[in-house]
Order: sequence, then C-alpha cells, then structure tokens
Amino acid sequence: MCDVRRLLVLLLGLAVVAAPLSVVADSAQAAKKPAAATFVRLDSDPGDAIGGGQTNIAFTSAKKTYVQGGRRDYTMWITVVDGDHVTYIFVEDQTKKPIRAGVHRFAGYPEGPYTLSIAGWGRGCGSSDGTLDIRQLEFDRDDRIKRLDLTFEMACTFDGSGYSRGQIAYQSTRSVSPPRTESTLRSGQALRGRRMLTNIEGVDGGTNRGEQAPRLLIRDGQALLLRREWPTSYNHPYTDEVVWSTPTAGSRADRLTVRADGALALQTRTGKTVWAVKPKGAGKGTFLVLNNDGRLVLADSRYKKLWSVG
Repeated sequence: MCDVRRLLVLLLGLAVVAAPLSVVADSAQAAKKPAAATFVRLDSDPGDAIGGGQTNIAFTSAKKTYVQGGRRDYTMWITVVDGDHVTYIFVEDQTKKPIRAGVHRFAGYPEGPYTLSIAGWGRGCGSSDGTLDIRQLEFDRDDRIKRLDLTFEMACTFDGSGYSRGQIAYQSTRSVSPPRTESTLRSGQALRGRRMLTNIEGVDGGTNRGEQAPRLLIRDGQALLLRREWPTSYNHPYTDEVVWSTPTAGSRADRLTVRADGALALQTRTGKTVWAVKPKGAGKGTFLVLNNDGRLVLADSRYKKLWSVG
C-alpha cells in the first residue's frame, strides 16, 4: 500500500513540475510567431508599364487596406492606401471557380485561367502572361478574407521584355524579405563616397527618367542629401532641388549604413558616427528604401514604416 502511495505522490510531483514547463514552451512558441504584415512591394524591369524600372512600396496597415472577396468568390479586389497614394489590385479566375491558394499561371484562357491587374503610382498593368503564387489565403467565420499573401511576376510590355515582380500582403504571417534593388540599403550594407541610392526610371544615367528622379548621396564628405528632380517646362524640363539634408556640414562623413541594431548612421572613415536615427521598433532586419515618390523610408523586417523624410 505504501508503494502505491509513493507512486501517486511521485506522479503528482511530476505533473506540478511539468505544467509550468508546458506553459513556458507555449509562450516561447507564441513569441516566435511573426507579426502580421500588410504592404505592397513592386520591383520592376526598365521599360515595364507599371514600375518603369523603379521600386515602389506601399507602407500601410490592415486598417488602410480594403479586401473584397470570400471563400466562394472567383474575384478578389484589394485597395491599399499609403498617404496620398492608392494601389488597386484585382485577381480573377475566369473559369468562375473560387480563388484558391497555390501557384497559378496566367497566359490567356485556358492555359492559365487566372488574371492579375495592378494600378498605382500613376501607372497600370493588366497582364495575361505571368505567374501568381498565393502563399497564404485564410478566411474568418463569415467566409471573408482574413489573411492573404501572394507573390507575382508578370510581363507589362507589349513585347514581353519588361517584367514586374512583387509581393502583396494583408495581415500575412508568412516570411518576407526586403527589396534588393539599387534603391535599398539593408542591414550591414554601406553607401560610401560617391555612390548614391537612386530610383530613376531605367537607371540608365538619367536618359529615361520619369516625372521625378530622387537620389540620396553624401556630398563632399559633409552631409547626407536627399535630392529630387522635377519637371518644370518643355524647354527646361528638369530642376534639381535638395528636399532634406543632415546638419553635418564639415563632418567629413564618408558612409551611410544601417547598423545591426537597426539604426541609420552617417559615419566618417574611422567609424565615428556624426549623425544617426534609431526609431522605436528598429532592430534586426531593418532596411532603408528610397521610394520612387522621393520618400526616404526606414522600415522593419515586416515592412512597418518606422521613420521617413521627403
């Protein structure tokens, strides 16, 4: 009888010890779950109809994103608001079957029944040639879209030479990566000397510019300048202006970097920091992007805007 009692006491003790461990494990698992991300990213080839070789990112939130579509619908409308900029996305299955997750080819029915149309930043494209990968599609109790994550690649030129590629996320919990173009600076990268971040249509020395050409550069070892060219008239089409700069004249600044802690720092050749900004939320995965509208944005790894100028 004593052995039975001892066994019961031992089992109860193990249960008491194991319960907190289970709670800790559940908490750790919850902590690893990524924050929901809502944004639109477009990276395009020179000459394509919507991006024009530029990087466009709509930094927004779920409250400013409107999704129309349900579990049984064969169309999906997404409207994304980022300040004064509005982006429209339309997805349709021309066979009138409910939209589903997975990789879909659109090359004209019946080869690819899906179609994708995007309009924003003063341009638009409805392509019949490309690929749509719906990586996450979840619905709420009312069968409305709760989470969405899709990537795409589509031809947006008459000859098929220019492609737009990007990602559209709405409350997404899938993995995301920063853009990798001439207009971005990621953690550990540095903008040195005469190099500059550009977001010029075609990136071909300025001969194929859009309505504005933002540039970020370090001038003569003194200050970080954000410049923008604006069209003025037919005879004198562009004027150049400084829209923002750092108060670092005479500092011998030589490089701009996104540090490992997420801070944006202007430094000398010896590593001395002469100007820095580290907004709340900055950390691992923070990146800097010069958008084609001239805004300089520091964002976290889930595309949440932390700081911007321009």
